[in-house]
Amino acid sequence: MSGTLVQLPIAGGDGEADGRRWRHGGSTALQRWGRGDGPMTVDQGTRHVAAPPTESAVADLEELIESTVALRHRLVTHEAVCRRILDEVQHRAAIGCVLPAVRADRWRAAVTDAIKGFEVTRHRVRLDLVGMSLDEGMSIAEIARSWGVSRQLASRWAHEALVAREADEERDDGPCVDPAAPPR
Repeated sequence: MSGTLVQLPIAGGDGEADGRRWRHGGSTALQRWGRGDGPMTVDQGTRHVAAPPTESAVADLEELIESTVALRHRLVTHEAVCRRILDEVQHRAAIGCVLPAVRADRWRAAVTDAIKGFEVTRHRVRLDLVGMSLDEGMSIAEIARSWGVSRQLASRWAHEALVAREADEERDDGPCVDPAAPPR
């Protein structure tokens, strides 16, 4: 790397500078002082201008939060049922009597459905965020680094995000109608 480093202070929790921000070319690095080890530098990559969030991204994030709450509730219930089964098994109860008593058919399906719903929503939010990253000018490699995944997976997500966006736009536009065509 060549060029000039410019030092910018970073305010800590107590209002004092606890580190320095260095600007080098198009990227920035954060320098914090460790426990006598000297500075630790973390490359923060190229700065991008934030794209405004789409209405669907905001709605999807809110839905993900709700889905997380629902999943947490189902998992707490699942834990309580499992503890009851454990207690019954430790007291040598017949499993054929225990499972109907705890309504295993219902709680198993409820947990499975909550997990599936959470995964679908989480994937949709991920695609929204990847699409916003692309709008901000991030490369596939930068997206991969930011999510901690391979470039191949980030590329697949980017492709899915663009396809999903095109499908949303087609759905918003409605059916294509030629204004010159005769009415049916």
